[in-house]
Amino acid sequence: MAFTPETGSGLATANSYISEAEADAYHVERGNTVWSAASQANKETALVRATDYVDKRFRRKYRGCKATQAQALQWPRTDAYDNEERLISGRPVELQQAVAEYAIRALAIHELSPDAPRTVNTQSHVTGVTNPTGAVGSPQKFREKLGPIEEETSFLNAGMSHAAAGNTSKSSLVSDFFIPEYPAADMLLEPILTAARGTRLVRG
Repeated sequence: MAFTPETGSGLATANSYISEAEADAYHVERGNTVWSAASQANKETALVRATDYVDKRFRRKYRGCKATQAQALQWPRTDAYDNEERLISGRPVELQQAVAEYAIRALAIHELSPDAPRTVNTQSHVTGVTNPTGAVGSPQKFREKLGPIEEETSFLNAGMSHAAAGNTSKSSLVSDFFIPEYPAADMLLEPILTAARGTRLVRG
């Protein structure tokens, strides 16, 4: 599919929230020479990846509702208001800036939402010891005793990680714990996202 920036009208073929020229202007102002040095093809690919990422990660937290079923992307939206009760129309500036930030990171790391570390249900040790269900390959603690021989190995599992981090699941499929954070881009989106716990402002 050809690179097709959204114009704010709800294109059925759009695959980026900003054009290459808009991204160029954003990064030139900030002296981001890594972006300037990239080829046109790599820039377009990065913008598409950034747009895919932002919609997959935040679509359930965007304010308002998708304007039409036919549009390819989540914006433009209806019934979306900012904190001062102004209607958010077209492509919010915050969204455009965030996509530019995510895109420059996509140039460097390619995949913005990498797969989580694979969970190993059981793993038999050469001594015959089987690690508990849910253990992952990263050891958390070792203990050895020479006589009589005693050995203990515990692994950090996903449940322990979530409890330690205090995170909850964003959906039934993806956990917050495994979603990378990109503060420079993430913070730009705060004005167009619903409040914590999915609270939605209802206008009377």
